[in-house]
Amino acid sequence: MSSRLKKDELNDLINESIKSSIRFNAEQDCITVDGGSAQADQGYYARYANDKDKIIKAAGIDPARVKVEDNLESILIGRDIVKAILSEASLSELKRQFQKGHVKIDISKSLSILQFSDEIASYAGTTDALSASKVQFSNGTKDLFFYVPALHENGGRPTLEYGLKAVSEYVIDALSSLKVKDNLLSENKPALKSRLKI
Repeated sequence: MSSRLKKDELNDLINESIKSSIRFNAEQDCITVDGGSAQADQGYYARYANDKDKIIKAAGIDPARVKVEDNLESILIGRDIVKAILSEASLSELKRQFQKGHVKIDISKSLSILQFSDEIASYAGTTDALSASKVQFSNGTKDLFFYVPALHENGGRPTLEYGLKAVSEYVIDALSSLKVKDNLLSENKPALKSRLKI
């Protein structure tokens, strides 16, 4: 029976996945510059899913030792989310929502990496802000489709950026609704107090 991965081994796998993504995306950029037809960029999770054997070998780890319990896929999706928030200008509002604690990353749940704060989860009826499902395209490439469970979506969003934008918009709407509700409650409280005094 093989032992679980040590922390430094897990870090080696994460680093190899990140480097594989950087190399792959740079190669696609070069293909485009040369006038060719490049594949879509692949994030850390997608590179791991599409080049798992090479990444594990490059990290110097026995493939039999890599277990679901290591949570590597969830960690990589979490890293993809952080990278998108830090690098995409269109996600600046989501970055503020992170800083205020309205959303958080939780890698303990497989494929439900983004969670709402308790207040928004109570409003939404779910703690899951963004969920993902694995998909394999006709060319054999593996990736994820993203869902915002609070929106009861039938179809997945094909990119992480679209999924994160939808989460951010939902948080804005939820906070606005909660603020209106709080204002209505506070307006009613003084009226109740004045009746009690009479």
